[in-house]
Amino acid sequence: MFERVVNLYRKSGRPIVEEGAFSFDGPVTPELRAAIEACEGFSAPSGYFEEGPDYTQDQVSFIWRLSTNEFGRFYRDVYDFIEGSEKLSAGQIPENYYLIQEDIHGGVDSPTQELDVALAVSRMIGGLAKLSLSSSAFDSGRRKLLFVLPAAADVAPRTVEIDTTITRACLHADKPDVTLLEAMTAEEGGRLHINEHRQLFRISIASVLARKREEVSESSFQFLVCSWAEVLKTYQMNADCYVQKFSFEKLRGEVARIELDYATRMAAVLGDGSGKILALPISLGGLAGVWATTDVFTALGLVLGLVLVSLLLSGLLHNQKLASARVEAGFALAMGDIDGSLAKYPQSLQSAIAQAKKGFARQLTFLRKVHSIVHPLAWLPPIIGSMMVVLKFGMNSLYAIVPALLVCIVVFFYMRERKDRSTGR
Repeated sequence: MFERVVNLYRKSGRPIVEEGAFSFDGPVTPELRAAIEACEGFSAPSGYFEEGPDYTQDQVSFIWRLSTNEFGRFYRDVYDFIEGSEKLSAGQIPENYYLIQEDIHGGVDSPTQELDVALAVSRMIGGLAKLSLSSSAFDSGRRKLLFVLPAAADVAPRTVEIDTTITRACLHADKPDVTLLEAMTAEEGGRLHINEHRQLFRISIASVLARKREEVSESSFQFLVCSWAEVLKTYQMNADCYVQKFSFEKLRGEVARIELDYATRMAAVLGDGSGKILALPISLGGLAGVWATTDVFTALGLVLGLVLVSLLLSGLLHNQKLASARVEAGFALAMGDIDGSLAKYPQSLQSAIAQAKKGFARQLTFLRKVHSIVHPLAWLPPIIGSMMVVLKFGMNSLYAIVPALLVCIVVFFYMRERKDRSTGR
């Protein structure tokens, strides 16, 4: 219906609007007659013929009373539009409006640069109202919005209020890009961390508003419109920090998992052979039997048994060394990618990684010390047993000890060959 009123005004030659009405007295054209007939019967909310239309031959005269509400209003220009429209300062775009000076029918004709900025600012108000911690409306349609800047190390929290009055100076600013704001305040569920990003945007708005000097005469909202690009830049920086922190927390959990996993594996390597290492005290107890026997062959049999126990224990320790080497290589591989970007991580994460590596190194060093002590001790019982046989039975026992020594030498070189093959040499 409103487009018919605009068409009537244009077909009438865009006469001067005075006191909410325009009049026409002149020749009637087919286009004007059609426009008049299209508007006949309109009621007050959309405008109406206050007088006429009166036809005299090919002449027509009438007075059209314009609507004074948001159903369809005429404004002198874009400045009258921002000052007179209650919806615009409330964050709503009026559906029916016409700018007389610019000859623009809102939503139909292409807007001027100033009108385009005014509409974008109104959309910005609508988004800010959804983000604001508190929103109250005035009779004129404008809103009072509340944002809070969180406390810093030595600064108390600061509350920032803005009155969403669109001033003429706002139209001379760059058109605010409200795409991100509208996407963030859209009524859509399931978006990941959307509440956190909304809070980051609130903080970005408050931090930019906090930079406004008190002696500056412009309003806080005008300052925000002119500084909107800075708001977006500040939010992007805050969002990047948040994402990095989220990634760092995930990485911190990964470091803790690696540390626990490989510490468990290293403990399993030591625990796997801890029961078998108890054979060493039993071998030491076997020396009493070697000394107590009166038969050289019995003594040599006991010594040979001690040799076999020592061979088994030595092989077990060698296998543990190989297993610990594999665990060490796996830990180095798991931490390799993390170490590649170590300088980019926060200090706390760098300390956590260093502690994990240090703890694994201590555990590996302890395991190697156990091997270096137990391995020589494993061969102590057969050596002492052989010396006891020679001491007790004299040179007559050498013809039996020599074959036992040959067996030990053969087994030693066999184990060494297996070790070389396992290391690829």
